[in-house]
Amino acid sequence: MFKNKLRGQLSSSLILLAIAFLCSACSVSVQNVSECNNSGIRYDSKGQYDLAIADFNKAIQMKPQYPDSYYNRGNAYKHQQKYDLAIADYNKAIELNPQYLDAYVNRGVAYGSKNQYDLAIADFNKAIELNPNDEVAYYNLGVVYGKKGQDDVALANYNKAIALSPQYRDAYCMRGNMYQKRGQYDLAIADYNAIINLDPKDAEPYFGKGETYKKAGRKSEAIQAYTLFIQHAPTDPDIEKVKREIRKLGGTI
Repeated sequence: MFKNKLRGQLSSSLILLAIAFLCSACSVSVQNVSECNNSGIRYDSKGQYDLAIADFNKAIQMKPQYPDSYYNRGNAYKHQQKYDLAIADYNKAIELNPQYLDAYVNRGVAYGSKNQYDLAIADFNKAIELNPNDEVAYYNLGVVYGKKGQDDVALANYNKAIALSPQYRDAYCMRGNMYQKRGQYDLAIADYNAIINLDPKDAEPYFGKGETYKKAGRKSEAIQAYTLFIQHAPTDPDIEKVKREIRKLGGTI
């Protein structure tokens, strides 16, 4: 999956914790771009996207040339999977601030979600041009090249993301999945183990290990990995499927 730049852009303060201390949402009586953006970010983080958009609209009405308001509204539209509206807002943010790295990344995610892979690649490369150490841009390049079937290029970008951020959980996961698909089972297991080292309670890598061991013909290790997945994700919707796999491999559960 693609990785968004998750943080919203605050209008007057770069401290995201400030939104937790807002006493109330933006209202007609609060003629302040900063508070409208902050309130919208709070709603967006809670999944209340229509309320977030309403606040960003107010901020834009008050200060139409402020790029962060368009960026923040684009994020809310993207979360609603309204990708064309999101792209239009990212376009406006970039028009107002051509160095807006996060807007390039999230516009690239929106393009990727629409399967417009070449446009996504162009945006992620622009983000890297602006900041060669942006691990999220490299990660997203890995995702899009994987979707294009260019596995070697995808792996190179996952490698770069991990080199820049050695605790990048999602990059290990995607790289492990790709190694598994290519039949490079030991490398896949190593990546899943890296995720477990970061968080032993993370269920997904145990499932990945189970699938990998199964494909490698290592039945007892597959059963053990699947069993650990069930222990760590007892309410996962795929539990019954995993239990069937254990039984097919000769295990009991």
